[in-house]
Order: sequence, then C-alpha cells, then structure tokens
Amino acid sequence: LFNDAEFTDAFKQHPAARTMHHAYVGGLLEHTLSVAHACERIAAHYSFLQRDLLVAGAIIHDIGKLKEMAAGLTTEYTVSGHLVGHLAIGSEWIGRIAAKLGNVPDEIVWQLQHLILSHHGQLEFGSPVLPQTVEALALHALDMLDAQLFQARAAIMADTDEHAEFTKKIYGLERSMYKNAVA
Repeated sequence: LFNDAEFTDAFKQHPAARTMHHAYVGGLLEHTLSVAHACERIAAHYSFLQRDLLVAGAIIHDIGKLKEMAAGLTTEYTVSGHLVGHLAIGSEWIGRIAAKLGNVPDEIVWQLQHLILSHHGQLEFGSPVLPQTVEALALHALDMLDAQLFQARAAIMADTDEHAEFTKKIYGLERSMYKNAVA
C-alpha cells in the first residue's frame, strides 16, 4: 500500500474521522502514527504480543477511511462509506492486496483482517466481530485511548470559560473534563 504514491498522498491528507477525533486534513496520518507508536510501546512492555502484527494492525486499521469519506477538505461519507463502512472496506482491501502478492499465509491475512474488523471493540460500535486475539484487544484499547485523549484535550483547549473548572459535556465521551492546566 505505502509503495503506491497515490495511496500515500491520500493517506497523508485524509481526516481520521468526520467529527469525533482528528477530523482535519492530515488527521488520519497523525492518528495512525500515534496509535502505531503506542503499539510499539505496549508491545515492548507485554512481550507476549506479536509486535510486528500489532504495529501492522495499527498502520492499516483505518485504511478503509480513504474510501469511506470523500477526499479533500470535506468529511462527507461516500456511497461505499454509507453502505459498507471503513472496517469492511479495509478488510477487503487487505484481502485483495494479499491475493495480489500471492505469498502471504492465510493465517496472517485473517489476523490482519481481524485487527481491522474488530478495532472498534464492540458490536454496538460497528465491529462485526469482537477482538479475539491479544493483538486485537491491544489495538482496540490503544485506538480508543488515542481518540478519547484527543477529544478530551481538544475540548479543554477550546474551552474559553476561564472561570469554569470543567468543560461542557463532550459528545462522544459523555462527560465533562476537568481543566487542570492541560496544555
């Protein structure tokens, strides 16, 4: 994927989400790098995790967003984004690339697809399957953590009420956040 200049350019420019987190040009790359870095660190701590698989999952977990949302400054969903969503799009994409390469063991392809399909962590959050590998469990947690910390910090930084100790309720986090000198 990343040897394709068109893919790489699109990946660098794409938002990570429509509204919730990293919803700006370059947000997908920023979010992906943050999650990949966190995966590197957690794999160093938990030696039983397959580092290469986990980091690969972090890098590809949101590739479907390139086809889920329209390119450019907009964050509107495409037809495929509405009908299928980025988890299914990304999983299918990995399957096609592996078939084209021809030398990727099926189990590796399944695990990579599982990382994509399960990274939302819960059926009600759009994952068609729950994380069923330790790498999938770690990826879900770190992806969620990155998105939530981004939302919390953004809300704190955007809050203009100097006298309020807490932000207003943050959509997506379902809580307000204490503004204790976060910069």
